[in-house]
Amino acid sequence: MTTIQELTTPMRRETDLQKIAGRLEDLANSRFDIVADQSALSIDEDLSQVNISTGEATITETGVSDSEFNAEFTRTAWRQIAERLRIPVPYLDRLATDEDNRELASTSINWLATNDSRRALYRFLRDESGDLVLRSILSDRFQAFDNDLAIQALIEGLGTHDLGLGDCEVSGDVTPDRLRLRIHVPQIELLVPDLLGDYKMPFSMRDSNGIHDRPDAGETPPVLFAGVEIGNSETGHGTFFVSPRAVVGVCRNGLTRPIEFKRAHIGGTLAEGQIDWSSETRQNLYSLVASQVGDVMKQYLSVGYLETLADEMRAAKGVDIDSPAAAIEIVTDKFGLSETESRNVFDCFARGGDATVLGIGNAVTAAAQLVDDGDRQSEMESNFWNIVQAPEMFASAT
Repeated sequence: MTTIQELTTPMRRETDLQKIAGRLEDLANSRFDIVADQSALSIDEDLSQVNISTGEATITETGVSDSEFNAEFTRTAWRQIAERLRIPVPYLDRLATDEDNRELASTSINWLATNDSRRALYRFLRDESGDLVLRSILSDRFQAFDNDLAIQALIEGLGTHDLGLGDCEVSGDVTPDRLRLRIHVPQIELLVPDLLGDYKMPFSMRDSNGIHDRPDAGETPPVLFAGVEIGNSETGHGTFFVSPRAVVGVCRNGLTRPIEFKRAHIGGTLAEGQIDWSSETRQNLYSLVASQVGDVMKQYLSVGYLETLADEMRAAKGVDIDSPAAAIEIVTDKFGLSETESRNVFDCFARGGDATVLGIGNAVTAAAQLVDDGDRQSEMESNFWNIVQAPEMFASAT
């Protein structure tokens, strides 16, 4: 089976927003969408390509023929084919990995698709070699708010507060399925020596750690910076969202709140045929979202919001940990940490020098910076608030 796991080299922890914007612009220039019946889809017997026949007559050099798109496909598209046709993904994967069973997989897909009267949005792009790739199959009510617009909304939202990209520190993840940007503004800070005065940067003692190319903790004041996290998916992997995010100045631990603003990709039913996302349609949607992002940033990018967060953290700072090993075992079980993640949390807690529940929370967010997956990093960072808001759960662990 030919599937393309990654259309481009993913960006992980990219700090140059211009590079991120350039990657997104490249993807925007190579993508196009069509709406057609689900029955328009078929797949080759060897599972090497999907074929979408729109049934629209076109004139070619050899005469008149149906318009057909023959494309390789991503893992996301493969999974979405299975989900739309209600075929268990593990079952299809099992058939696809056995050459003798691939024809059974293609027969199952083609028969079920032929008898499906729904319409679908097929999202294509051309890869770096010029080959056509089906990257996603979605509902014909999917409303595209693509990543290039998300970047523009971010920039405009900052502008409403007289902030520019040069005022921010950015860490971004870009994959074919998801955009995630972590942003904070160092000039919006709150000095909290009572919370972070004894906290040490756990990475300063690690050799060859390239995550923190900045002064050691002794040269960094105990501050919180204001920030936000923005995420989006063009392929059905989640809504556009903005979450509040404070950052610990000592080591750039991210303290991300659960999502506060999100916008689902749901609109009116799309017309059949190739879609021309008109500039007017895009502009109307963009203007609405950019305005909402500006309102969200007005609330979160403020010293007042940092003061609210600091007040919540103080309760955890006042509770000592009796048994670090037992407390981290609870964290491991409660949040489903892997063995490596759990070990990193213990290591960061020991090096951080804060033997309180707040120290456990900071250890989790520090360990989050060591994982390879951006989504997992965000999951671990959001657990910070689950820890500091229930200090008694971890303090008395034995």
